[in-house]
Amino acid sequence: MKLTKENVYVDLKGRSKEELTELYNFLISVGEKPFRDKEWFLNYSNDDEKVGFSSVHFCGLGDLYKEKTKVTIQQLKEILQPTETLQEKEQRLLKELEEVRKEIEENKIKVGDVCKFWNDNKNSFVIGVVQHVCENTKLKYETIFDCQFPNAEKITNTELIKLLEQEIK
Repeated sequence: MKLTKENVYVDLKGRSKEELTELYNFLISVGEKPFRDKEWFLNYSNDDEKVGFSSVHFCGLGDLYKEKTKVTIQQLKEILQPTETLQEKEQRLLKELEEVRKEIEENKIKVGDVCKFWNDNKNSFVIGVVQHVCENTKLKYETIFDCQFPNAEKITNTELIKLLEQEIK
């Protein structure tokens, strides 16, 4: 018999709140509708409760679980979210790769960025605005005071305020 969501259940007794939260969020993410709200679902770990599926929602089963096959949470996830094909996996990975490339590009230090600059010791730094970036030299970051540094790290406005507050104290 092929396992489908209608003929399986998961025993939730003794599951941690984290496990139940992850399961609940997963079920919602794949379009399953809960019979009860999240808080109710998280309390299933305190009861001798199993979770299964009716035709319209997932819910506690009471004695109805005896007609179903017990599966692990991982098995349930595989039933609800079938294994992706190689083509689907390729498309997903290409999309993820593009997102990483975009994030790398966005995080590159550019002219006008506020940064920490240092030579050899990151703990001994200066704060400044990037005036010039030269990728093909050892001293590739130049600040407004014509100082050149081999190392730089972008800082956010919040980090800048914290650093300035520390200097004032």
